[in-house]
Amino acid sequence: MVGNEYKDYCNKFNIVWKYLKSCSKNFDTIVTEVCEHRLYFNAHDKWSKILSEVGIAFVSKDTCDYDKLKDEKFKDLALFSEEGHFLLNERYIIPVRDMLGNIIALIGWYPDRKKYITTPSKFFSKDCLFFGLEQIRKTGLGKDYFVVEGIFDSLHLRALGYNSVACMGITVSRVKELLFGLFKKVVAIPDNDTQGRRVLKNDLWGIPRNGSYLRWSGKLEFETDTEAIDIKDIDRFCSLFEEDSIKELLDSCIISNERVIKIDI
Repeated sequence: MVGNEYKDYCNKFNIVWKYLKSCSKNFDTIVTEVCEHRLYFNAHDKWSKILSEVGIAFVSKDTCDYDKLKDEKFKDLALFSEEGHFLLNERYIIPVRDMLGNIIALIGWYPDRKKYITTPSKFFSKDCLFFGLEQIRKTGLGKDYFVVEGIFDSLHLRALGYNSVACMGITVSRVKELLFGLFKKVVAIPDNDTQGRRVLKNDLWGIPRNGSYLRWSGKLEFETDTEAIDIKDIDRFCSLFEEDSIKELLDSCIISNERVIKIDI
């Protein structure tokens, strides 16, 4: 039966995750490196808390015996390339969980050309799942949620104390639109780029009628001669402004009746 197969699948991912954690680089070192790579200044404690909550690991050929994961029973987890290379080698690995908290895939992030690699595991589909749905176990149904593009966008909002899920990309399928019904108010924050503005203009995410989109315009100016910068996503937005100002903005979005909330930087 599918139910038993899914349960077995989740159990295998738990075994793999436990092994990867046992081979992982020191957690505090991982947090420090992530903060440095993503330019989270003076935010170690905040990111230590959220990354401990969601789970993170970093493994390499020197610390982990990947042959142990090549057993036939792990084949449907799709951890290896066709050439036999572990897909998430030397990447910061974060688990993707279902609403019950079961691990159903792994995402490896690193600031290189690929950025994100997701295991093409049997019971995982970006079309049918948001990253972060396990929060529902804690928050319950009918709570306010922010919907964003990337996993670090959602993690940054969660680190600030908000509920947030990530599309893991730009598209939202009909299945994901139905999942919006789990939430009370949806505030959608696409990236501030060409694709993101297209999402907002054409309501491509199909958020509920009482939902809102957040959009900002302008560049961040500095008092010195430093060149003004564009802010591409909410993750970067949160790392550049004072936390109290960010929370004031996000709180206002939740209670707003505007379909599109526009702010000037």
